[in-house]
Amino acid sequence: MEIESRRVDHLGIVAGMIRKVGMIKLIDDLLGVDDQNEVTPGEAVASMIMNGLGVSNRVLTLSPQFYETKALDILLRPGIKPEHLNRYKLGRVLEKVADYGVEKFFTTVALKSCVEEKVELRTFSSDVTSYALSGAYDEEVDLEEVYVKHGYSKDHRPDLKQIVQELAVSHDGGVPVMVSVWPGNTSDVEVLRERTKKLLKLFADSDQTPCMIGDSKLYNEENIRQLNKIKFVTRVPSTIKRETQIVDQAIAEDDWQSIDDKYGICEYNLNLYGVNQRWIVVKSQPAFQRAEKTLSKAVKKEFEGVQKKLFHLQAKRFGCESDAIKAVNEIEKKLKFHKISDFQVVKHARSKKRGRPLPEDTYLEYQVNAVAKENEKKMQHELEHRSCFVLATNLLPSEYSSKEILELYKKQDLVEKGFRFLKDPSFFASSLYLKNQKRLQGLLVIMTLAILIYSLAQRYIRQKLALLNLTIPNQIKQPTSRPTLRLIFQIIEGINYIKVKMNGVEQVYIDGLTEIRRYILKLFFIEVQQIYQLA
Repeated sequence: MEIESRRVDHLGIVAGMIRKVGMIKLIDDLLGVDDQNEVTPGEAVASMIMNGLGVSNRVLTLSPQFYETKALDILLRPGIKPEHLNRYKLGRVLEKVADYGVEKFFTTVALKSCVEEKVELRTFSSDVTSYALSGAYDEEVDLEEVYVKHGYSKDHRPDLKQIVQELAVSHDGGVPVMVSVWPGNTSDVEVLRERTKKLLKLFADSDQTPCMIGDSKLYNEENIRQLNKIKFVTRVPSTIKRETQIVDQAIAEDDWQSIDDKYGICEYNLNLYGVNQRWIVVKSQPAFQRAEKTLSKAVKKEFEGVQKKLFHLQAKRFGCESDAIKAVNEIEKKLKFHKISDFQVVKHARSKKRGRPLPEDTYLEYQVNAVAKENEKKMQHELEHRSCFVLATNLLPSEYSSKEILELYKKQDLVEKGFRFLKDPSFFASSLYLKNQKRLQGLLVIMTLAILIYSLAQRYIRQKLALLNLTIPNQIKQPTSRPTLRLIFQIIEGINYIKVKMNGVEQVYIDGLTEIRRYILKLFFIEVQQIYQLA
């Protein structure tokens, strides 16, 4: 009797989602299949997605190590062996993805998956991040455009070269719908400006108008003029003078419409850059609490600095009173949260000669004694300003109320979660180690496809639990109807695929299906249940 055991764990959910949206066949159709290869491009991509979501702390292109203990027969198809998923094969597939076009490839796959899962695509958020890359990358490579360059590092590693990625996610489940790769020295403003141009071109002849949500980098004169041809919701940068004036006006009028215990809003209609807009001033209690902490640190730092300056100032002597007063005024002009109080100019008689001075030999020096105190009026003004932010939109009140505009903007966090997911070491440890820049671009696409599969599966299970009014236990055994897929991965861990061969007869079993695991897996679609032999 021969017994072979391979692990399945949570990878059956990942493989089931890949099958449900038909990703393998679609990728094979896009990139083409070579009959001489043991693994198709779609299967290679699927293997990297499962590796990325395997919580294994292995780089995505070292799949043979990852799959030595995995049940490839049911996760991909019978006949595929770990050695087939080697870095040479996977690297060539990554190059094919880059040659096909990063954005075109991902958008094609993502949109088909979203249509299959009926994901709402009317509103989405877009943002930009960068990945620091260690190693000696050569900028003189044979490419139309070099992607690995020095630039502003969001990873706080200005010493390293980097590559920039743009990501857009649907507000329906945080599902990625678009990804693009840019050179490392590209600014966020430039990326978002080009995104706006592509959106206008894409929807030029369409009756459906999308709504783009972004942070303050999206708001500038050129961009707003273009975005007005579709729909937008964006935060207004505090560097714009009109923003400061509107916030001052809202604070002075103090006529806030309460949304809940956290937010109050004021709305104004104005025309800026030739575009009619609704500006919604949001007064945020969470922002107020954050501002109190940061302001307290800033006030303390400024006080320590001004105390040092005043200490050194009082040791100086001036030839005239006006010079002494001028020196104090120069210090006070640079203060944001303090003012100079108890200000005194003390006269000191000095003699040009030794001994008892004659009247004609004496002169006066002036010394400054001053104390710094907190400027409560300025501090309160700063605190109120930091508690407010302004949202700009061209959506009409009949389309979205002020409260709904705020809710749309708050979903900008979905794209931030996507970036945190990509950079989480428990999912993609040391993923970006490739030297070949084409493969590097392709790998970023695969990583984002992993988010696509993850978010679609998470969206499905949450909708299913809500529909059936069911819950599952979280880490502390409390019921939740909105579990993360990571929580489910942890619960499912410990399931094995057992193959028993005796007298020429082979039988297969799934081992480790406890009651709670069966309960959870039966909530998923038929493709997942088939992998775990529950259907």
